Amino acid sequence: PDEQGFDQRRMTIQLLAAETIDLNELADGTPPIIDVAHTCHASATLLYVVIAANTSSDSTVVPTAISAVWDYGTGRTNQALAQHLNNFVASTNRAVTWTGWLRAPTTGARTLRITFNKIGKGCSVTFYDISGAIGSGNPYGQVVQFRDDTLRAGATPSSQSITPDAAGTSLVLACLHVGGNGNMTYSVPGFTTVASGELGNIPGNSSGKCQQTHRYRLNASGAITVSQTTLASQDRRHGILLVEILSGSAWPRSVPACASSQASSSSMWRTASSNRACLASHSFFAASTSWRKVVTS
Repeated sequence: PDEQGFDQRRMTIQLLAAETIDLNELADGTPPIIDVAHTCHASATLLYVVIAANTSSDSTVVPTAISAVWDYGTGRTNQALAQHLNNFVASTNRAVTWTGWLRAPTTGARTLRITFNKIGKGCSVTFYDISGAIGSGNPYGQVVQFRDDTLRAGATPSSQSITPDAAGTSLVLACLHVGGNGNMTYSVPGFTTVASGELGNIPGNSSGKCQQTHRYRLNASGAITVSQTTLASQDRRHGILLVEILSGSAWPRSVPACASSQASSSSMWRTASSNRACLASHSFFAASTSWRKVVTS
C-alpha cells in the first residue's frame, strides 16, 4: 500500500456498459412488480442500478418499500440486490432515487424483477455494468443524495459536490432530475451522458414524467461539482445523486463515513451507508424505451 493506505496492485475500474430504460406501462401483479430486461456485460463483476422518479401529484400511490432481484425466474440464480440509497417519500412532485448493487452478477440477457408495495406513477431504471471495482465490503465511497422538499424558484440552480475517496481511480455516477417536466440546463463537467430527456412517462398520464440526465465520470480527482437549472417560469423541486464506486486499484484500508446534513428546504444524505424510504413503479413491455452505451469491451 502507498502512504494513503491504497493498494495500487489491484485492477483498474471500468464501466463496461450503461443503459437507461424508460418504463412506460403500469406495474403488474400484487404487490406491484416490474420485470426489466437487461444484458449484463460478460466481464461485469459489479452491477449497480439507479431508479429515478417523480413522485407526481398523488402521494398515496408512492411506494414505501422496494426490493430487486437480478436473474429472476424459475431455475434462475435469483440474486438479490443490496439496497444502497433510497429517498422516496410519500409527498408530491419530489425528484427521488433508489439505488442497489450486486457483486458477481449472472451475465448475459437476464431479468431484473423490482417489487413495490404501491403502484406509483412512473420511473426510469439505469444499469451500470462495472469491472475492476473493490472486491469486498461496500463497493461505494463518497455519496450525495439530495432532494428538494420545497419548490425551488425557476432559474435558481441546485448544485452538489463530492470529493472522491480514491482520487484518480474511481468511477462517479450521477443522476440530476426535477419533480416534473422542465427545460433543463445541466453543468456536469467531465461526465459522459448515458441518457437525457423526459423519462418516467406513462401513455395517457403525464403526471409521473420528469426531466432526467444520467451520466458517469472515470478517474476524477479533487472536488466534483454538478448543477442544474430550469427556466425562470418553471418552479420545480430538484434532485441530485452522486455515487463514487471504488476501484480495486485503490482500495483504502478504511473509508471514512461522510457527515449527514439537512437544509430547511431540502433533504440530503452524504453517507457511505444505506437509507430506507421508497419508490414509483412500472413494468417493462415492448413500449419501453432504452438507451444503451457500450463503453469498453
